Amino acid sequence: MLQLGMNEEGEAGLRQAQVEARAIELLDVAAAAQQNLCLVLARRGALDEALTEGSEALAVFIARGNRRMVGATRVYLSLALLLRRDLERAESEARQAIVDLEAYGLARPSAIAQLARVLVARGKLDEALAFAEEALAAAEAGPVDDGDVAIRLTHAEVL
Repeated sequence: MLQLGMNEEGEAGLRQAQVEARAIELLDVAAAAQQNLCLVLARRGALDEALTEGSEALAVFIARGNRRMVGATRVYLSLALLLRRDLERAESEARQAIVDLEAYGLARPSAIAQLARVLVARGKLDEALAFAEEALAAAEAGPVDDGDVAIRLTHAEVL
């Protein structure tokens, strides 16, 4: 639903999944719902709530040692921070996501593209282009977990 822009429907489903997962103590599932809520809420401009949901999910994934989900959550937090215009923190989260996702080649390009978006907002266009090209090269070399369209759009916008 989220990839199709059905954010309202997605938000309702994610909130329900979060409630049900917590009720039966599936903390990773509840945190995954929170992580995706961070994205949905950021897209609709509820940035404080997005950051709360994302930060809570991040804490769970860190405690569980799930680096892939830590990195993916940081990408969404970086987006929310970018939209909030907290560019220094947005850059920090994106850079840390790249580190967290070092061993997860399919997930890493979305973090690299997110960093490129933040760098554009910070006026660091040469650095942004280098990261956008790296993300695009990875997407063209094979499949990516998330954000193929966003990676390509980011590259086009940086140009």
